[in-house]
Amino acid sequence: MFSPPSKTLQSSLNTLLDCAQEYLADVCFDYPCGKIWAHRAIILARAPKEFTNKFLSQLLQHADSFEVIVIDEPIVPYSTMQHLLRYWYTAEFVQPSMPPSTDQDAGADTSDDILDQEKRVGTALFRRDTNPVEQLKSDIAAMYESQLGSDVTLKLFTNPKAPATTTTAPVVVPPQQQCAVHRCILAAQSQHFYAMFCKEFREASSSTVYLSGDIFAPTSFNVILRYYYTDKLHIPPGPANDTSPAAVETPHQQSLARKKYSLRLLHDAFRLADYLGDYDTVCAAILHDMAELCNHFKCTCGDCAALLPSMLWFSDKYKSHVPALRLNLITIYSEPVHINSLASLWSAQAFSVLADSKTCDIVTEIVAQITSNIKKQTAIQMVEALHLCLSRIQHRKASSTSTVHQILENLVSHTISIISDNFEFYCVEYPILLSCVDGIAVGSGLSVDFLEFLLTRIMQEGINDRNAGELYQSIVRDLIGRQEMDQDRIVDSVLVDAYQQCVAYLASHWSQVKALGGLKKIEKDIMRRLSEDIEVPYRSLTKSFETDLASLFGFKSRSSNKSKKTETEYGALPPNSLAAAATYPEATGIPSLRELAREGIQNNTGNHHASSRASSSSSLLADALLPMDHTNSSISSTTMSMSASTPVRSTTPSGRPSRLRFELPTMPQRPASTGIHGDGNNVPPNKVVLQPRIKDKKKKNKKNSKIQRSHSPLRARLGWGSSSNSDASDYEDANSGDSLATAVMPVLGAKVELLRRPLPMLGTIKYIGEVHFAKGTYVGVELENRLGSSDGSYNGVRYFHTDQQRGAFCKVS
Repeated sequence: MFSPPSKTLQSSLNTLLDCAQEYLADVCFDYPCGKIWAHRAIILARAPKEFTNKFLSQLLQHADSFEVIVIDEPIVPYSTMQHLLRYWYTAEFVQPSMPPSTDQDAGADTSDDILDQEKRVGTALFRRDTNPVEQLKSDIAAMYESQLGSDVTLKLFTNPKAPATTTTAPVVVPPQQQCAVHRCILAAQSQHFYAMFCKEFREASSSTVYLSGDIFAPTSFNVILRYYYTDKLHIPPGPANDTSPAAVETPHQQSLARKKYSLRLLHDAFRLADYLGDYDTVCAAILHDMAELCNHFKCTCGDCAALLPSMLWFSDKYKSHVPALRLNLITIYSEPVHINSLASLWSAQAFSVLADSKTCDIVTEIVAQITSNIKKQTAIQMVEALHLCLSRIQHRKASSTSTVHQILENLVSHTISIISDNFEFYCVEYPILLSCVDGIAVGSGLSVDFLEFLLTRIMQEGINDRNAGELYQSIVRDLIGRQEMDQDRIVDSVLVDAYQQCVAYLASHWSQVKALGGLKKIEKDIMRRLSEDIEVPYRSLTKSFETDLASLFGFKSRSSNKSKKTETEYGALPPNSLAAAATYPEATGIPSLRELAREGIQNNTGNHHASSRASSSSSLLADALLPMDHTNSSISSTTMSMSASTPVRSTTPSGRPSRLRFELPTMPQRPASTGIHGDGNNVPPNKVVLQPRIKDKKKKNKKNSKIQRSHSPLRARLGWGSSSNSDASDYEDANSGDSLATAVMPVLGAKVELLRRPLPMLGTIKYIGEVHFAKGTYVGVELENRLGSSDGSYNGVRYFHTDQQRGAFCKVS
């Protein structure tokens, strides 16, 4: 984000030589053709010692003097001195510009070669360095360290009028800090010091300058001074650590402590550099070093998680200077690339301290940004990250009243509401929750702990009268129905707990759920299961709300208005005919069982007679529609025949018989191939014979498998696997026996469709055989869409090759 700043020391020294008099030059080489101005400290630091001792002894004698030194008879010619000074200042040889002169000797001097001058004076005029630029920086740094030729002393003082602290510990006032520096270097590197030393201020003529210690902190000011002399930020070693056995730190802890100290010092140095106006030089170098410490603000490891909160505070304080950094940090904390990123960043102790301080507006912006980023497609991943973060905070034994903990709880509640309202989406259209049930969550990061956390929060906070029906259907049909294939006891426990909580809620709120339309999307089979679970009649759950009102207040429902039209379409039907109600439930206008019970109360027949009439009517209808066995079927058919021959009388209050009389329609008889039983006996023509079902070996195997599945541990815990399910299995066996008998074995390359899946899944068979993760023969299918869980391999063992999420393994069935 922050590129390395350009080096300024060499260009500043070049400016010093070109404008030496403007930048407080204190050495003058007086030649007949002109004067050459220079700075005593730079010559002493860069010129060869032998040459300085032999020909520039005046500089050594007045090293501590602040007066201008004039050398009347230089030993080196004019042009050669210009070449030497250019090299001493910039480590480069540049042809100097000659001033206009008519002196012939001066013109002759310009043609002299430096090597010839070295032979003439008998000493080297410059040092032959391997890396001249690095040697230049080293010599200038040594000049600062040894205070060679310094001409001003900077002293830091503390304001004595500052209010005293209220702590009981004694306040230790640090001694007065001072450092000897060179005016020319500071003026060339900083506009602040250029105005102080080169303009008409009192500090320009003073050998001692006092600076406020509240602004110019000793350590951070020393970092900036070293940058002026070396073009590098030098971080001094931190304070000595406690060496007691209890305070011994690991190498990683020591490294992290070192990073924290360096980052804190860089923060102070940035504040001081910004005060001095050195944003393009010193501030740019500080920002680059901050980025180096924090891995360029792209990492979310443990060290960066401990350092980034301080950068959040820094970017919020200097938002006008570093807007890009502030935006980048908000993005890191609100849009993590990986799930662990959010957990490591938000669970850091430093972030909790920043959030509890409530002096930084950036935390509020992060929360607003992360809330706006929670969408339906990313809600599951966000809850997983928040769950991991809360787990780490709890492991750290942080207070539940901390600001971060409260923020995370609010985010969880907001996300849970989105998931609860779209729970079927995560089970059918975007079946990410199925990975928890299937046991393939290792790659995706989902776990049973997360599934338990999610379902518990949904049942505690997310369930309401509008989504309770959808939640029940998704749990029973998609999650529990899928879990029956694997029989994982841990997942069983989680799903059963959620199932029981959902049933308990529906048992106490089913009328409100129905009134708000929460039961409209439930399938018929699931509705019957719900009716058994909450012990509410199926008709009460399915009939319309208007019918409930009509039954409650004695009004005629709208369906009665359609009865006349129905009579003309289907013929006249007896109003109380149960067979007609079974054949045309919408056209009869038959009163409900509750209405029949109410009529019994109005006619003073007693609650007992009304309940017996309702129970007999309901049992008669159930026997007619769902015969239990052959015996009951024959009995029910006989009963129906008897009732058909008896006219049905109206139960109107006046006792007047109805004008129309009808007969119940006869039950459709199952034709027999012959008029005799299987044993060859003749059958009377007026008796219906039910042919026995052919039970072959395949049908028995399928029935046994269904019975075994109905008695699985999960279904046993839920109370499933009753006789009704067995009847349904028998009915399925009767209808599907032929299809199973003609089933085709899988062949490589065949186009197939996977059964028992929430979405249509088509693909091509790529593998048939045994696998290492389960017993039996499995089929590897390459899916047409990315709805699978692998790329043809499982736990490192490859069975076929395909793209990511396009491979699936399933049984032959």
